Amino acid sequence: MRIHLKDDTVKRGSEVQVWVELTNISTEPIWLWRSRTGPPPYTIKIADRQGRPASLTAKGRAFQKGKAVILESGRIVRAFPGSGAQVSIVPGETVQDSVNIDEQFDLTQPGTYTIQLERVDPVTKVRVKSNAVTMTVAN
Repeated sequence: MRIHLKDDTVKRGSEVQVWVELTNISTEPIWLWRSRTGPPPYTIKIADRQGRPASLTAKGRAFQKGKAVILESGRIVRAFPGSGAQVSIVPGETVQDSVNIDEQFDLTQPGTYTIQLERVDPVTKVRVKSNAVTMTVAN
């Protein structure tokens, strides 16, 4: 799994989309879930230059807990129904995916951040990590 950003420098409050390339390096076809809405199939890790994790938004906190709703005082205030599809990746094939991280992380503080994604291989149950990319949030 490899990731890259459209822009290495973004303005505060801008949309930040991470592009993902998933390549099947096995000798058998694999099936992966690709979400369109709701919690993404990736664990997203973002840290500042000092290694401190970026703050989560309410949506990010819900997604980190595997939930597709935001609760306040025990009441649902916003729901994110999940939809998507299983995709087959034949040996040697690469498919592309993307995930918006600005919806899940508070990236309003200027600075440099490191981003890495993880996902579990559905066959081997091994956690697969992407490369790490660096992004600067400017005023």
